Amino acid sequence: MTDRPVSSVCLRMAAYHEGNKGVWQIVGELVPKAIRRYPGWIVALFVLVTLVFGYGALRINMVTDLANFFSETDPRSIIFKETQETFGSSDYIMLAVEAEEVFSVDGIADLDRLTEALSIVDGVDTVRSLTSIENIKGSDWGIEVSPMLTELPTTQDEVEDFRRQVMEDNQLAGKLVSKDGALTLILLTLEEWADNDETVKAIRAAIDEAAGDMKVHLTGGPVLTEVMNDTLRKDLALLSPIVVLLILLMLFLSFRNWQGVLLPLLTMVVSIIWTLGLMGFLGVPLTQLSAILPAVFTSVGSAYGIHVLHRYRGELLQSDDNSVRVESVVRQVGPAVFMAGATTAAGFLSNAFSNIIRIREFGLFTAFGVLVALMVSTVMIPAILQLLGARGTRGWSRSVEQGESAALARLGRWVAHNPRVVATIAVVVVGFAAIGLPRLTVETDFINFLPKGSPTRKAFDLVQEHFGGTNTIQIVVDGTITEPEVLRGMERAQERLNGIPHLSTPLSVVDVVKRVSRVLHADDSAYERVPDTREAVAQYLLLLSMSGDVGLSQLLTLDEQQAKIEVIIGATTTKEQRMILDQVEEVCEELRAVSGVRHVQVTGTPILGRAMADLITEGQVQSLVLSLVAVFFLVWIIVGSVRISALCLVPTVITITVNFGVMSWLGLHFNVVTALVSSIAVGMGIDYSIHMYTRYREERKGGAVPAQEAVVKATATTGYAVLLNAAAVAVGFVILVFSSFQPIREFGSLIAATMVVSGGSAITVLPVLLLRNVSAGKKQSIGHIGGRKKEV
Repeated sequence: MTDRPVSSVCLRMAAYHEGNKGVWQIVGELVPKAIRRYPGWIVALFVLVTLVFGYGALRINMVTDLANFFSETDPRSIIFKETQETFGSSDYIMLAVEAEEVFSVDGIADLDRLTEALSIVDGVDTVRSLTSIENIKGSDWGIEVSPMLTELPTTQDEVEDFRRQVMEDNQLAGKLVSKDGALTLILLTLEEWADNDETVKAIRAAIDEAAGDMKVHLTGGPVLTEVMNDTLRKDLALLSPIVVLLILLMLFLSFRNWQGVLLPLLTMVVSIIWTLGLMGFLGVPLTQLSAILPAVFTSVGSAYGIHVLHRYRGELLQSDDNSVRVESVVRQVGPAVFMAGATTAAGFLSNAFSNIIRIREFGLFTAFGVLVALMVSTVMIPAILQLLGARGTRGWSRSVEQGESAALARLGRWVAHNPRVVATIAVVVVGFAAIGLPRLTVETDFINFLPKGSPTRKAFDLVQEHFGGTNTIQIVVDGTITEPEVLRGMERAQERLNGIPHLSTPLSVVDVVKRVSRVLHADDSAYERVPDTREAVAQYLLLLSMSGDVGLSQLLTLDEQQAKIEVIIGATTTKEQRMILDQVEEVCEELRAVSGVRHVQVTGTPILGRAMADLITEGQVQSLVLSLVAVFFLVWIIVGSVRISALCLVPTVITITVNFGVMSWLGLHFNVVTALVSSIAVGMGIDYSIHMYTRYREERKGGAVPAQEAVVKATATTGYAVLLNAAAVAVGFVILVFSSFQPIREFGSLIAATMVVSGGSAITVLPVLLLRNVSAGKKQSIGHIGGRKKEV
């Protein structure tokens, strides 16, 4: 980062809009006067508002689970939440318990001790393990529900009897204990009022205290949420200091005085505080996307303060009156900074139309942060410089480097003389990237945010291998559930579900009714079937409800008008999961045709995952189109020509295509994080084309300078600033490779790559297009807003 290149871009942009009224009149006349007269009040106001937003930032919370990425009005989210309210949560905490010998006297005793310890954890609702499960048995007066293990075994023979009983029960073998008997599962559900993170931490503490020699692997939805929340906190704590140190180093190398270091840093800090504060006041939580914020506000926010201070340093050569210097800075740089911020904000705001609420919030609040950075840079920093007066000029170097690169001049000459080679290279690169586009896939499973070597991921894989998976699909059947025909329809649905790959252990009230029927007939397996009459079904359910709680409320409502079929789905790719869910929907269609069934709905985290994939795909196209259209019109306003606006967008389109191509060829997926890359690249990358075209137009001077010479000059001067800026932004986002979240690391690398491609395209492809435009004899408008149009 050097003195001349960045500030000279601002000078040219400001000169380009000299004499324009409207918005620029406010920036160029009213704001400087206010800064000159009331600098202390302005600074005090910013400090006061920052303190208020700082208080709001303390109120912010975190949300990382899938369901909260949907709007409250989204029908899929509504069904999911209604099902949880009706039948209780199906989002289990799973403990895969590994011991040298589970089925031993000591093994059963250790398991029972752990089960008891978990049952008294505050926030835990139910605990289901081998030592706590209840069994339905026949009795002289009907049935009774009692613990399968009434007393802990004291001999190995008693243990073997218990093992045989468990392994012969198709509701337990392969579901609560692995088929080889090496692992057993403990299932926990949480109270509705429980604090998820605190309860999971308490469960970990109970495991540490009671597990003994057993190895316990903890997984499940609530555990994943707690781990992701904790990881997000650590990410923010790790990345933020790295970001600050990086920007401090860059600022020191650029300015070498305390004003040049602290004032641009102030822009970043204030924008972060205001953004987090507004989120806190409005109840908008931090999510996985929030780990991006430090890099965003470092790369974007501080740049505006740097522009202002570079211009201020240049004014030291022009005047000894500090007030005049400050006023000139605001008049000349304000419009240029505003235009740069407007295009960046447009890129972020395109995400505000996403149907994924967390992406929408990210777009809105990052755009807000950009606008705050603009205000701080063009109002607060000049006010501080006004207050400092002569003291603020100490330590400033009064020399201004020309900032012209001989190497880039050679590049400019080569580009000017070899436009076909440049165009051919660009077409080949874009073509190769485009070939890979059909390979792009969407992945929405949040378990993929964690590295494969993490304990939670290992536990997930273990449960997947031995028990079929951790996620469940719920099919809610509305109708006269006690009708035998309805129950048989549900039974057929379960049989079909069990035959679909990656689905296992479907469970419903049908299994309970069949079990009661069997025990009422002397445990004869021939009677393990649905009774023939509605009265018999009602009697079975009545006997069961009078005998004890076997979790019937999680499968059937009290009025017996709604029932739930629950089936475990194994870990698959989003594409495979979509095929599975299509087959599940076919099963539901058959169930809807059963007499007595009024309505059938499917829900569960896999359903939300598929919906998320659809929304990401739709949102990617929508945000990309919106950002391109918005930026096109902004550039049109800036340069005054539709044709030139379209040409300036070409490097951005190349960048986006290459980004998608890199993702496809490297096997990277679209997810809630990487889906943001293209819209951000549009907003941040278009500045490079604007700067290059502005300098090219300035060099042309009405056609007096040949187009090739103008290209060489623009590449040697502004091209240097463009590459420096692209490198600075890339370095800012590369910090994200230190994130603990895999998609965040991919996002940082992709943004860094897009900035390099965007900057490179702006200084090679755009000049070729401009030369082609001239050689074809097409006249182009280079006028300014409200000004005369000149023809070249």
